[in-house]
Amino acid sequence: MNVRDIKDKVNSLNSNSKMLLFKVMLVLVLIISLKDELVGSSAVLALLCSVLFLTFNHGSIVCSLKILNNREEEFDFPKEIFVGFTRIKELFSTYLVYNVIQYAVTCFMLIVIAMLTIGDFVYLLELYVGTTTYSVDTLDSLISSFIVFFILFGFLWMAFLTYWELNFGFTFFALERYDVKGIAAMKRSKQLLEGYKMIYLKLLLSFLLKIVGFVFISAIIATMLSSLASIVSILISIALVYFVSVDMMLCRTVLFEEMCISFHEKGAVE
Repeated sequence: MNVRDIKDKVNSLNSNSKMLLFKVMLVLVLIISLKDELVGSSAVLALLCSVLFLTFNHGSIVCSLKILNNREEEFDFPKEIFVGFTRIKELFSTYLVYNVIQYAVTCFMLIVIAMLTIGDFVYLLELYVGTTTYSVDTLDSLISSFIVFFILFGFLWMAFLTYWELNFGFTFFALERYDVKGIAAMKRSKQLLEGYKMIYLKLLLSFLLKIVGFVFISAIIATMLSSLASIVSILISIALVYFVSVDMMLCRTVLFEEMCISFHEKGAVE
């Protein structure tokens, strides 16, 4: 199976099935947007809500798997949307482990790179408190160092995210399909992706240009209609779900089903 086969299978799906997933994903996005608006700038409240909503998007995975397995008759709209809440006890540990490890590695990279430019940070601090004097040459060197810092961190961060996605991108699918949680679910994702990493990478890249273009156009529209920021934000969210997120979720689900079949054929699962 290649990327074209995956997309052809998604295109062959009943339009009603796609609309079903669209409704679920749209409601999830709108609820999260509403949550962000209500939280505002409160850091404590934002952290609490982030933990509470950690599993919230799981409903889109459940719905997509049912569609691909012709189980739409089992679909219960309110139940599927809030499955991330109703099954939070079952799902939470896996989502927590996944996110904690990802954030921990990101912070570690940030700290290591920051240590390489610690002298520049010290100079900024001394300049701020007035214990050193301003120097054009030193400031030019400082700016160059910060540019290198951000470029290096950006490169390493993207490399890490690519590695992470190509190994653990199906952790929550594995959580739903197999009786595995936490690290075991992440290991199962890595096992499933063996031999499929390049296909998955090509699939993700096939959506990248569409996403970048969409974000660029959205930024222009948002700037032009800044007085209607809230309404524009909602409309952009709806369009992004309809034109990108639904197809991307279904494509990932098609690939997941193919990987599961291959996994069983290899005798990896009894």
